Amino acid sequence: MDLLKRWGVEYLYKAFFLVYEWLLLDERLQVYGTVVVLDYTDITLQLMMAISSAETAKKSIVFFHKALPMRMRGVHMYNEPTFIDVFMSLVNPFLRQKIKDRFILHGQSLVKIHEDVGMEALPDEYLPDDYKGPSAGSAEKIIGAMLDDMKKPEFQEHIRDLSSGKYGVDMEKRKTDDTPAASFRKLNVS
Repeated sequence: MDLLKRWGVEYLYKAFFLVYEWLLLDERLQVYGTVVVLDYTDITLQLMMAISSAETAKKSIVFFHKALPMRMRGVHMYNEPTFIDVFMSLVNPFLRQKIKDRFILHGQSLVKIHEDVGMEALPDEYLPDDYKGPSAGSAEKIIGAMLDDMKKPEFQEHIRDLSSGKYGVDMEKRKTDDTPAASFRKLNVS
C-alpha cells in the first residue's frame, strides 16, 4: 500500500504494461503463450479497492480481449482471499467462456499449480522443501535478471519508439465488428 501512496495506481499499471511489453519480445512466448501465477498473499480488500474500479476492470477486460497480443493459456490464482470470488463474479459476465476457463483458483494449495505449470518453471519459494529438480531460481534472481534486461539500451529504445506517438489507430479504417480476419488455431509448432 505504501507504493500506491507514493507512486499512485497509474504507475502500477504502467509497470504491468512495461512487463507485458518485455515479455512480448520473447518469440517463444509469442508462439506458445504464457501461464500466469498470481500470488495474493498479503493482498487486502483495501489494496484491491485502491487498484481496481469498475472503469479499470472494464478497460482491463478490453485490453486483455482485444489489445494484448499475447496468448494467455492460464491464470492460476494462489492464496486468493474470499473477496476475489466476489471480484471474479463481477468480471465473469464480461468474459468469454474460453477466458473464464483459463482462470483457476487454487486457494492455499500449490499442488495443482505444480502439476499444471511444472515445478521447473516456478521460483524456488514456491517449491516443496524436499524438491531437488530444476527450477527457475529464486524470485529475487528472476526479478533481477528481468530488470537487468529492461535496462539494456535495445529495450529502452524499443519503449521510446512505442511511446513516440507514431503508432496509433486510424479510426476511419478501424473494423466495427469483432470478426477475426484469420485464425491460428491450427498452428502446430514443434
